[in-house]
Amino acid sequence: MEENKQLNEDKIIEARQVFAEKNFAGAIKILNEVIEKDPNIAETYFIRGSAYRHLKNYDEMAENYTKALELEINFSTAYENQEKNCFDSEFIESEINIYANLINFGSYGDSDERYYFWRGGFYQVIGKYDAAIKDYTALLELNPNDADGYNRRGCLYKELKNYEEAIKDFSKAIEIAPHYDFYYSRGEVYLELKKYKEATADFTKVIDDFSKTIRTQIKTTEVNLINRYLAKLYEFRGICYKNLGQNAEAEKDFLRAKNLDLKIKIFDMEDFFRDKSMFQPGKFDDFQEFVAKQDDLEAVIKFLTKAIEEKPDDYVRYIYRGHVYHECGKTLEETEDFLTACDLRDNAKS
Repeated sequence: MEENKQLNEDKIIEARQVFAEKNFAGAIKILNEVIEKDPNIAETYFIRGSAYRHLKNYDEMAENYTKALELEINFSTAYENQEKNCFDSEFIESEINIYANLINFGSYGDSDERYYFWRGGFYQVIGKYDAAIKDYTALLELNPNDADGYNRRGCLYKELKNYEEAIKDFSKAIEIAPHYDFYYSRGEVYLELKKYKEATADFTKVIDDFSKTIRTQIKTTEVNLINRYLAKLYEFRGICYKNLGQNAEAEKDFLRAKNLDLKIKIFDMEDFFRDKSMFQPGKFDDFQEFVAKQDDLEAVIKFLTKAIEEKPDDYVRYIYRGHVYHECGKTLEETEDFLTACDLRDNAKS
């Protein structure tokens, strides 16, 4: 499974390179192979849609863009990152002109909202925020229930420090589709405005919803992306608690953020996923699944404590026990085990 995933990722990188060389038919051919193996990768449809647009096959373009949006609600962020990484400003300017012609031509009826959406995205990438806001506003006039449109425009208002308008847009996005990303964005604005009570409520909502969403989905290879996101959330909420005078809660959140930073260091260890025997890094996914099924986590802790006593220089065993402490809410013990794991690993390297 992981091997297939890596092959698909390599193919997508190849397709990007071929696309950047303006070999659009070649990019489509590569992406067709990826989609045949895995039809649920949003990025493949976006790149293929862009290739079809250059080939002036607008029906296929629209079909692929629509599929990309259906697959990934936060596709706009991935889209922005891709444009920044793959295309120069001259290319993006040419894309904007293509969208301007399509919109001005006005022959696509209800599909115009998608063109405003994508052209607004190009303006956003190159820093033309006023033009992007104008396009997102046109989009929302055509479709007042587009949550992602409100979120995008809200993000631009936030960049321009127009915080009141940003809050209005994020709140509208939440009203339409209460996704944790929208709460996170609004929480950041409340934090900037020093509205700590409101920010705390939003960050708590994100932590609760996000944790429920990813708990059964995350794989070890994705853990650092998740941990960085959660660490920032706990840090932000800790700041709110501190300013509200809730020092005990603030310290708990700052400690949680610290633990997540330690986990990031642990999972960055390049050999953490290689060996497949018991108490070895490559079995951590299996161990997480095992722990999730246990009713008596104290018994698991006792078992791991005995395992540590048998081999106290094995950093992996501390990682395992730290994970169980985390599940038990024993934050201080979790911190101690993760610190020990890092120290042992660093000493083994030196």
